[in-house]
Amino acid sequence: MQSTNVYLGLLRERGKQAFPLQRVYRQLFNRNLYLSAYGKIYRNAGSTTKGVTDETVDAMSLEKIDAIIEALRHERYQWQPAKRISIPKRNGKKRALGLPVWSDKLLAEVIRMVLNAYYDVQFSNHSHGFREGRGGHWSEPILPDRGKVNFPALKCRWPQTQQEACILNSNVIAFYYTLVR
Repeated sequence: MQSTNVYLGLLRERGKQAFPLQRVYRQLFNRNLYLSAYGKIYRNAGSTTKGVTDETVDAMSLEKIDAIIEALRHERYQWQPAKRISIPKRNGKKRALGLPVWSDKLLAEVIRMVLNAYYDVQFSNHSHGFREGRGGHWSEPILPDRGKVNFPALKCRWPQTQQEACILNSNVIAFYYTLVR
């Protein structure tokens, strides 16, 4: 079996060159991917929370990983339903939250790692939402062929009315058109 970094590096190269992604299911039999996924998610606050079953991170072992791999190899793996609980929101209402079983979390992380390695390199460098190490708050205004644009520190508040939101939107659009001309 290939090490995780080698395999994910190969996937990134295939993604850069836009080669098709093939035989992904077969790679789910790689024990090293599960060990890397375990290393990423075992410290999360919810890792000791029980889902529908009593399975948590504490019961994880190489035998458990091998059992997941064998179930996948023989196409017998069954995703468990998530346990639904309601947690309070700030406004007093409640929000539904799903608590998956630990083995489902682990397998989902392995799949996320594989797909992320292939597709992340195909995204624009200007795309920041829901990407590892990036977020909307980290993005800087960048224009093609003009470099970075420095904005003065603005003191503003979130628009409170529909009219304020429309004014803000029209100001942003007007500002954009002054930059691209």
